[in-house]
Amino acid sequence: MRIRVGPFLYQVRLAHGAIEHDGEMCYGLCDHLKQCILLSDVPPPTQRLQVFFHELMHAWWYHFGGPDADEESAADLVGMR
Repeated sequence: MRIRVGPFLYQVRLAHGAIEHDGEMCYGLCDHLKQCILLSDVPPPTQRLQVFFHELMHAWWYHFGGPDADEESAADLVGMR
């Protein structure tokens, strides 16, 4: 699946198992350089949707900036990690 973040086209992919990032395991990852959002298949679909929105916010923040909160707090307003 692909989704637009402003003029940028991100690929959304499903990963099997948890995703390792900086030595920690997580359910989602936004790669700005590859313009890809990776979602783990571990959480149930309803929680996975929240993870997707969280990672989508990271993509938006990277390209356009965000509110005066730190990036992680702002992404948490949209969905959980």
